Formats: sequence, structure tokens, C-alpha cells
Amino acid sequence: MKNYWYKIKLSRLLGIALLTSLICLQLLQSRISQARNVPTWAASTSKFTPPPTPPDRKTSGTRGNSATKFIPPQPPPDRGTTGTRGNSASRGCDANGQTLMALVPAYEPKVGLTQVWGLTYAERPNLLFFVPYQNTVIANMEFVLQKQINNKSQTIYRTSLTSISPGIINVSLPETLAPLEPETMYHWFLKVRVKCNLEGTSQISSNQLDYVEGWIQRAKNNPTLTELIQQAKPQQKPTIYAEQGIWYDAIATLAQLRLANPQDTTLMATWTSLLNSVGLESLAKQPLTECCKANNVLN
Repeated sequence: MKNYWYKIKLSRLLGIALLTSLICLQLLQSRISQARNVPTWAASTSKFTPPPTPPDRKTSGTRGNSATKFIPPQPPPDRGTTGTRGNSASRGCDANGQTLMALVPAYEPKVGLTQVWGLTYAERPNLLFFVPYQNTVIANMEFVLQKQINNKSQTIYRTSLTSISPGIINVSLPETLAPLEPETMYHWFLKVRVKCNLEGTSQISSNQLDYVEGWIQRAKNNPTLTELIQQAKPQQKPTIYAEQGIWYDAIATLAQLRLANPQDTTLMATWTSLLNSVGLESLAKQPLTECCKANNVLN
């Protein structure tokens, strides 16, 4: 009889222990999911389909040891966040068959529609672009940022830029600019007027416009993500941002680390993997430049 009651008590204790373990697992999963800092309209992870890489471009190779991937959040629904992150290459413009590119994800929710958009956690984020042109053929280069208010655009920042050599440039928003408002859409443009030669001659034709445009949105404050970033090592931060869908901070943080440590092969592998995850592997070996100097700032 004693053995009988002992077995019953033991079964109850095991049941309680199992139930406690399940509750702890659910709490842990809830904490991880809360770290995904996405807008209120984003209910699930979207299907991310980057545009195909142009056939004349070479890939940068393997991903290396660190397979950092960008996990995209749900893009904005019905907000007209269409754009272009790269135009077709122009002949006679001394760019070696390359074209202006924005280092931003491109979503294709349906055939014929491309959304160029990403999230930031910064008040004044950095934006990265690949400029293939020599300084001698650039007539002018301008960056514009517009705020969307009641479906209307208001230009809040405009500056002309001066680059020195072809490569990936960083455009920083100045401290004089008011912080980006959380969950507000901002529309950016990078416009480059290039002095192109007439085909087969050395004669300069009229300046040709090459441009990219897209959108940026500041994610609302997320204490869980803030804690993760504060506790992380510098080399871990780009991966955390990428896995949480915060594109602009992931790529900008990684670019800063690479500039400070140009010979670090692990950072290079992470850089290649991150660009590959959004269909930009053709830019992985392009040089990072100390550009740009802003002139004629208009707030």
C-alpha cells in the first residue's frame, strides 16, 4: 500500500515539474519574440524577394565563416513605398558598366511592384550608396530627405555632396536636423548628374541624371532590443540588428567597423553575407570611402 501511494505522489511531482518547464519555455519564447521591433501594422515576416542581379555583374564569392542574414519585417501596406535602388548602367559615363546603387532591401510584393524600404533605430541614421563614377565626370550630386505628412511630402533636408573616388559612400544626417519621428515615413533621393561622352567620341553630351530613391522609417522604442544592443560586443551588433529587421543600422554599423578594421576577414565575411542576403552581393568587394562632404545644407 505504501508503494502505491508513493507512486501516485511521484507521478504528481513529475507532472508539476513538466508543467513548470512548459511555462518557462513559453515565457522565453515570448521574450525573444518581443525583441522583434517592427511597426504596429506588421503582423508577420514578409516574403523577401530581391530583384535579380544584372547578368553582367560578378558575384563576390562565398559568404565566409559568418553567415549573417537580414530577416525582413513586413513592408508597409498600401503606402506607395515604391522606389528604385539601382538604374541600368549608362554608356559613355566612365563607370565600367556599373550603376548607382542604394544599399537597401527591395521587396516585390507582386509582379511589377518594387518597394525600397527599411527600418532604423537611430534618430539620425546613416544611409549607404554605391557611386561608380569618377569625381571628374560628376557634375553634381545631391541628397534629399522628405517627410510624409498626411500623404504630402515636405522636404526637411537637402545637401550637395562631393565624392573623391568610386565606391560606397555614407550619407549622415546632421545633428542640426530634428530626430526622425517613430513610425513616420521618410522618402529619400540621391541624384547624380554625370557628364557623359557621346558614344564613340570624346565629345561631352548634356549631363545625364542617375538617381535612386527609397524609404526609411524609424522603429518605435523597444526596451528588449535596446538591452540586447547594450550588452553586445561591437562585432555582434550588426547581426543583432539584421536579425531584428533593422536594416539601416545593421549595414551602417558594419560599415563603420570595416572602416576601422579594413584587414579583418571576419568582418569582411559578415559584410559579404549580409549583402548577399538582400541580393547585393555584387557590391561586397567595392571599397568603402570616407565620403561625403556636405555643402549647401538646407533644413
